[in-house]
Amino acid sequence: MAGNVYEWCSDWYAADSYQESASTEPDPEGPEQGETRVLRGGGWYVEARHLRAADRYRANLDYRGDVVGFRCVLVDEDVMDES
Repeated sequence: MAGNVYEWCSDWYAADSYQESASTEPDPEGPEQGETRVLRGGGWYVEARHLRAADRYRANLDYRGDVVGFRCVLVDEDVMDES
């Protein structure tokens, strides 16, 4: 998760959103709309103390650079049906 590139998340960024909901929600989603998206995980040039999934940063949707990316996920529908 951490260390190669920051991971784009589907959450909109709000500086205070996670602090308010962190104690009541295991995976807070942030506000319903906004101007920037959340980046998590840390990039290749970041100090080790910031290489954590809990660190959240932000970027405009049109940002392009060598320090952001995304994670492809394959969902096994059979496993999902068992839940």
